[in-house]
Amino acid sequence: MMEGKGCSSSTKKAVGFTGHTVFSWSLENIFNQSLFKDQVEKIPESFQSVKQYFGSFVFPLLEETRMQLRSGLEAMRRAPYAEVIAFEELKPYGANRYGIEVDYWRNTICNSGKEPYKTLPGDILVLADFKPEKVSDLLRVGRMWTFVSVTMVPDDEVENKNKKKNYYEVKARNNLQVHDGTKKSFFFIYLTNILPSKRIWNSLHMCGNWKVITQVLGTDSVIEESCELCSLQRKGKWDEKFGPSLSSTLNESQVGAVFACLRRLDCDHKSGVELIWGPPGTGKTKTVSMLLFSLLRIKCRTLACTPTNVAITELASRVLRLVKESYKRDSRSNTPFCPLGDILLFGNKDRLKVNPGFEEIYLDYRVKRLMECFAPLSGWRHCFSSMIDLLEDCFSQYHIYVEKLKEREDCNENQSEEKKCRKETEGSKGECKPFLEYVRESFNCAVIPLRNCIFIFCTHLPKTYISENSFQDMVALKSLLDSFRSLLFQKNVVSEELEKLFSHSVDEDFSLAFVGKRYLLQLHQRRSECLSVLRNLWNSLDELNLPCTTSKQLLKDFCFKRASLFFSTASSSYKLHSVKIEPLNFLVIDEAAQLKESESTIPLQLAGINHAVLIGDECQLPAMVESKISDGASFGRSLFERLTLLNHSKHLLDIQYRMHPSISLFPNLQFYRNQILDGANVKSKSYEKHYLPGTEFGPYTFINIIGGREEFIYHSCRNMVEVSVVIKILQKLYKAWVGSKQMVSIGVVSPYTAQVVAIRKKIGSEYENKDGFTVKVKSVDGFQGGEEDIIIISTVRCNTGGSIGFISNPQRVNVALTRARHCLWILGNERTLISSESIWGTLVCDAKARQCFFKADEDRNLAKARLEVSKESVEIDAESLTSRSQRGKLCYKPKYEKTTLCYDKDGETYWEGRSTATDRKAAADPMCSSNPKEVKFNLQEAAEIFAAIGMPDSAVRCFNDLEKYERAGRFDELMMLEEGSGNFMEAANTAVLGGDIFLATDLLQKAGNFREASKLVLNFVFSNSLWSPGSRGWPLKQFTQEEELLQKAKSLAKNDSNQFYEFVCAEADILSNDQSNLLMMNQQFIDSQRHQNIRGEILSSRMILDFHLHSNASTYHWEDELVLNLTTYSDDRICKSQVSIETFLYFWSCWKDKIVKIFEYLGCLRMQQDVDDYRSYEDFCLSYFSVWKHCSNLDTTYLLLKSDAYWVRELNNMYVKKRGQLVSIDLHQLVSAAQSYWSTELLSVGIKVLDKLEALHEQSIKNSLSVLCQSKCLSYIYDVAKFLLDSKFLYGHWDDKTLQKIVELSTEDFFHCIFPLDWRESLSKDMISLRQTEVCRSILEEIVSRYVTSKSKLSYGQIGRIAVMILGSGKLHNGFYRKVVGRCVKNSPWQAFLKCSSQKMEFEYLQHPSESNNERELHVIQKLHGALLDTYGANWRKEYDYMSPACFLYLLEHLLILMSCFQGYIFTTKSSFVDWRIYQEPNINPTASFVPDAWQSFGNVLDSIFFIVQHFLYNKKEMIEWISKSHKNVNDYHSLVVLRLVVIICLLHLNFGNFGSSLCDLLGRKYVTQLLPLEFSDALHKIENHNCLNVHEISQAFKKIGNPLVIASLGKNCSQFLCPDAIFVNMKVMKSTDGIFRILYPKMEACQVQVGMSKDVPSKRPASLPEDTDAQNMNDNTMVMNLDQLCKVFEALKTVDNGNNGNYKHSVKYQVGTSKDVPSKHPASLPEDTDVQNKNDNTMMMNLDQLCKVLEALKMVDYGNDGNYGNSVKYQVGTSKDVPSKRLASLPEDMDAQNMNDNTMAMNLDQLCKVLEALKMVNNENSGN
Repeated sequence: MMEGKGCSSSTKKAVGFTGHTVFSWSLENIFNQSLFKDQVEKIPESFQSVKQYFGSFVFPLLEETRMQLRSGLEAMRRAPYAEVIAFEELKPYGANRYGIEVDYWRNTICNSGKEPYKTLPGDILVLADFKPEKVSDLLRVGRMWTFVSVTMVPDDEVENKNKKKNYYEVKARNNLQVHDGTKKSFFFIYLTNILPSKRIWNSLHMCGNWKVITQVLGTDSVIEESCELCSLQRKGKWDEKFGPSLSSTLNESQVGAVFACLRRLDCDHKSGVELIWGPPGTGKTKTVSMLLFSLLRIKCRTLACTPTNVAITELASRVLRLVKESYKRDSRSNTPFCPLGDILLFGNKDRLKVNPGFEEIYLDYRVKRLMECFAPLSGWRHCFSSMIDLLEDCFSQYHIYVEKLKEREDCNENQSEEKKCRKETEGSKGECKPFLEYVRESFNCAVIPLRNCIFIFCTHLPKTYISENSFQDMVALKSLLDSFRSLLFQKNVVSEELEKLFSHSVDEDFSLAFVGKRYLLQLHQRRSECLSVLRNLWNSLDELNLPCTTSKQLLKDFCFKRASLFFSTASSSYKLHSVKIEPLNFLVIDEAAQLKESESTIPLQLAGINHAVLIGDECQLPAMVESKISDGASFGRSLFERLTLLNHSKHLLDIQYRMHPSISLFPNLQFYRNQILDGANVKSKSYEKHYLPGTEFGPYTFINIIGGREEFIYHSCRNMVEVSVVIKILQKLYKAWVGSKQMVSIGVVSPYTAQVVAIRKKIGSEYENKDGFTVKVKSVDGFQGGEEDIIIISTVRCNTGGSIGFISNPQRVNVALTRARHCLWILGNERTLISSESIWGTLVCDAKARQCFFKADEDRNLAKARLEVSKESVEIDAESLTSRSQRGKLCYKPKYEKTTLCYDKDGETYWEGRSTATDRKAAADPMCSSNPKEVKFNLQEAAEIFAAIGMPDSAVRCFNDLEKYERAGRFDELMMLEEGSGNFMEAANTAVLGGDIFLATDLLQKAGNFREASKLVLNFVFSNSLWSPGSRGWPLKQFTQEEELLQKAKSLAKNDSNQFYEFVCAEADILSNDQSNLLMMNQQFIDSQRHQNIRGEILSSRMILDFHLHSNASTYHWEDELVLNLTTYSDDRICKSQVSIETFLYFWSCWKDKIVKIFEYLGCLRMQQDVDDYRSYEDFCLSYFSVWKHCSNLDTTYLLLKSDAYWVRELNNMYVKKRGQLVSIDLHQLVSAAQSYWSTELLSVGIKVLDKLEALHEQSIKNSLSVLCQSKCLSYIYDVAKFLLDSKFLYGHWDDKTLQKIVELSTEDFFHCIFPLDWRESLSKDMISLRQTEVCRSILEEIVSRYVTSKSKLSYGQIGRIAVMILGSGKLHNGFYRKVVGRCVKNSPWQAFLKCSSQKMEFEYLQHPSESNNERELHVIQKLHGALLDTYGANWRKEYDYMSPACFLYLLEHLLILMSCFQGYIFTTKSSFVDWRIYQEPNINPTASFVPDAWQSFGNVLDSIFFIVQHFLYNKKEMIEWISKSHKNVNDYHSLVVLRLVVIICLLHLNFGNFGSSLCDLLGRKYVTQLLPLEFSDALHKIENHNCLNVHEISQAFKKIGNPLVIASLGKNCSQFLCPDAIFVNMKVMKSTDGIFRILYPKMEACQVQVGMSKDVPSKRPASLPEDTDAQNMNDNTMVMNLDQLCKVFEALKTVDNGNNGNYKHSVKYQVGTSKDVPSKHPASLPEDTDVQNKNDNTMMMNLDQLCKVLEALKMVDYGNDGNYGNSVKYQVGTSKDVPSKRLASLPEDMDAQNMNDNTMAMNLDQLCKVLEALKMVNNENSGN
């Protein structure tokens, strides 16, 4: 094995070709012809080592690449280029990788004859801040430019969402600093593509497979060309296998070549190379196609390569045709399938020009088709199962369908009579389909995708992979399905009989049941056969473990692994080095003589390649090499040519079948030493064609063209006389074709591209789409490999010196002469070609000797064509001389009929015209308002006459009144007239129209209008910041004069009011565009609001929004509470230089609301309604788009001050009116353009906001943030997506399905956050408050709406979620209840419950008196119980969406509370109580009392509840299985479910008794208790007497799990149950929900603290306390406030003395008094470790440390207050008389407190704050209980 021999990573590691090699060259290097001259050596014909072999190509490759770059730089003027519109640095930063978006490409067809330019990976471009025309431009001082290489181009079919069509990723030579503040335009200029060179470079430096390479190094390696041992052992093997088929298709030389190649496979121990020499027309492609087809048949893993995309597609198409013909011939059945999965073509789609003829084997197409079958939800499994279900169970499906229709009819029972009548008149629109129609429709729906899937499998998977049996089953299945369909759709099929047939299993025997019904028996038989084949196929396909994915990359890998015959260009075969496939064995290179040997090393080194076959002809054109140095070193030489030079044997294909013998004679003699024979077909008389009369148009002629002239254009040449002759011949051919309709294909060939361009230009599209008459015009290089009926060669050259340049190359001549089948006509200048002493001279002499030489002038038409061109040339020359001496004179010809000459003032004409024009002008003035049309007519006439008689000033004024400024002449003349008359405002308007903003500003200054002048400058800056060249609008961009102009705007504003000056300064700060300073942007936003500056608000809010969008999600501050006042919160948060999700949403809302206002303004404008309410938005919108609204007494015109803005370029030119310098736009088009722009902008920003919110949501999950944070994220996502989805302003710019999907995902996740299994995640007050918000209600209603609008009935899972939402979030809108009831299964328990529940809601809403509250509640209990039993009894394993444990237990707990109400009090958990309270009407306070009858009826209900709970607890396996259907983390979920079940047992015991022993039994089961929290089970184990209620122990247990026991009295005395660990709520006393929640969520409000003021200081409470602090004034100069209020006071302080050591905190006791009117409850309200002393005066004594803990326990909420009242009120702080005062030691040094005579100190709040701030707060984590 030679693979990898001699290769080490140290010696073969490739230096980066682009980054480290090419990009290291300077311009001087690139243009230095001698850069590699001394290092490039002649590539030898044989080599001593592999190292020498690879090394010999390195410097010629570098030299060739250098020359490619040089050529590209020299052609920059004509090169494709585009303007850069977006630029971003890509990660990893600092690697010089960038994403660049351009507008569009210009000069894409810069060199006709080549393909239009399309950006590809490997393209080398110049990126510059200007458009260079020549290389010297790059050397100018101050210019920025660099080389870049394209690394990624988006796929056309699957574009990345965030990437545009013209977006590319590039690698730059230098680090680009384009964000220098100048916002220059940048350009992309294409130079060349070096991807093939890069691949060659990597190949020369890789450690690959060297088996074949070692065999071709030198003479010794090619002497022994075959292994005699292996040949003798297997002699005759291939003759037997392929002899008959090859002999019937190929001639003897072709068969011999194929067998020689196949015999290479006999030798496993020695690699080898075979050469097949295929001169033109000898069937080279046919031979290689048969070789590849033979290799495919024996499953030999083969790669077929060519140098070009055209050649590889031709070869692949040939082989594909052979495969299809062979399969069709060998297949006994007439199957439409042909398995092609073994064949794979890959490469660039555009370069390959993939078409339907061979797309079946193209990689990307195959992946696209297989994706249909391998999609997880809609793939082959779905197709097969749908058909199986239909054939097996169609009867049941039909009856389900009938039931659903009946239920739908029942839902419509309550429709009005009018609707019912209308429905009846509509006929049978909703009638039930008969069984026959149902089956037919269902079959059609199922069979189409199934057939498609079968076709894809049979076509795109190898037959050997899916097995022969499976393939035949698929073929049979198609026939069976077709047969079944034919029988099913017969006219004699009876629906009832068919229904009876399908009601039985396929296994039953119907031979007796359907006697005389043959079609039914046949249907039954086909049904049975189809099912049998379907099941067999399902099993066999299932065993293959087929992919289940839509990933393109995975499917590409799958295709590569399954194929055995690969097609690609030699360069593209580089991809196989990185694909994990089985090693290849055989390499076939077609057109090998055109492939540089260095490039052939790419496929030769592929793993496993053991043998290679090279097919080519070294007598035709070799690979193209630009560098003369590299060409001189034989860099363009092919491996085929080198082996020929080494006398390697070649298999000559010796019969040509293309050319008429007259055509083949010369090339056969000159290039192939007469070794080629003419085939019988070309020698037959019928092969000779005469398309035109005359001997000069015979099979082979040379037509001498005299009088021609060669013209050099760039590096090419053309001859227009020969062009004219070619055109004339084509015209004659077309005329003859029209008469005969004899199909003919014509090729016009020339060595020079300029000649090709000239001929194509003359032809135009004249011969396009002519069926049977085709004309192709190409260069010689472009025609290699092609052939046509007629070839016309234009040699171009015509000079006296015999200079013909590169066309003297014999290989190029050979190609040109061997393309024709029937006629070859050569156009050239005899004298030039003979003088050239080249093969062309020999050809002319040969033509003369064979009497095939003719003169063009002998044909009258050709002679005429030549003379016409000669005459045109003379005229053009003459014109070019005379035009220089001529001067044009502008003369205006008016419509005024009496005036005949411009400026003719002689005679009566002048005076008559002046009089008439003056009258017209005077007549126009009084009519301005009454008849605008007449005004325009008179002014137009006057202007025309004034201009005609030489009165320009008067004409200018008339044109000005008409607003035809360009007709007025020059703007400066008009301005001079206005300025001279003192009309500065009018002159300023004219200056604006002329685009001279600075002059307009000066004129406004002269007019004293500094305000408008300043605004004009601001608008100019705004416009240029938005619409600089290459910009698409936002964001604002800086430009060179910006700062200077903003200063000018400020200086102008100083001459106006101070308020206006502040306004201008604020806006100038915004336009200066520092988007990195959040505080500054926020201040600008506030200032704009203060000045009512709409533009400032929109711009600054958008800047802040962008700041949020660009901020990393990890930097966001998370607020773990609900923010109710977003404005205040956002201002405070941003003042701390922090962003949060709340500030993000606030500024999105601010910006979005303004944009909505803009749409409202545009709507009014479109409808021509009053826009007075939107003036500010009009000003903003017009200034944004740089539009000037010009109002005159005639009409209103909208002028574009920046007509090159991007949004204008997007418009259709028909809507933009250009008159000289002025560009105007129609009002409706302006509105449409603005609506379209803002629609796109609103959507774009909205989508970015959604993306950021989703990233923040992922961050909240990743960082395990609270459920509140996650829920807020989801609610914001819903809010934004819903706004976009419902917006009427997006005008179809977005696919609603995408936004709808976002809404659905956010709502589903939101539900699980709001109603989790673990109450700890949702029990906080903020989470409860969130559930009561409107957005929460909207989200939940969205979920319900989605459920009820689906076509199917509600599942158990959906019903459970709906019930939880109804019971846990308050009432939904009444309409939802009816919809939910209608979507339930008819007469089901759930329908009954939901119907009952909805009626209860309506009764409560209407306060319906007909039924008591108790009766309604009993009814609800019964229905809910029945519904839960129905759910419990369902076969949940078969339900696709069963109710989750969380929902089921939630409903079970709710049922318990409803039942508990009837005893007059409730035992429940805090979480259940909160949910129950939310469900109740806020104004209704349930005070039900004990109802004996009801209580007795609960026995069965209680027993069933207990049974269900016990069943769940004791059946662990079933429980886990149930959990796993709805939750992934089964273990954690299981323990929570067990805990909730045990809690339910405890509540059963507390509420209804008799369950104590059951609870005891439960606690004795280890497998249950081990899943419970230890402290919870320990508390329950303290229960000693199980016959009593054990409230104390259970309340302790509940407290341990964070869900305290709630004892709620509904009117009945339950004081006997009070205990310290339970929460007691007296519902009779506490009737409001807010009051109840204050008990459930205490903030120590119960203890009101008495804070005393010094008697010496007057009270100023109204000024000093926060507005919402409702403190009571006491008569002893103190105030009573609760701790929450006191908290607000302290939070208002601006604390400054944080550095105090607080040494005195234990030394002084402070007296904190409660109001005498409020009972003291300090044990419940103070922290447990606060050792306070009770005083007999209803106060408490505590030291500062203890007081600190009390204050720290508070949840401070009013941190936003400015603290203005901090010094206005004196507070009396007293020390205990029992503790000596140590004030001097304990107070801060700057504390100026007053000593009072009662051992207290008086200090203001600011001083008191310093005392408290001096404390070292230690109890920050206290929960404040």
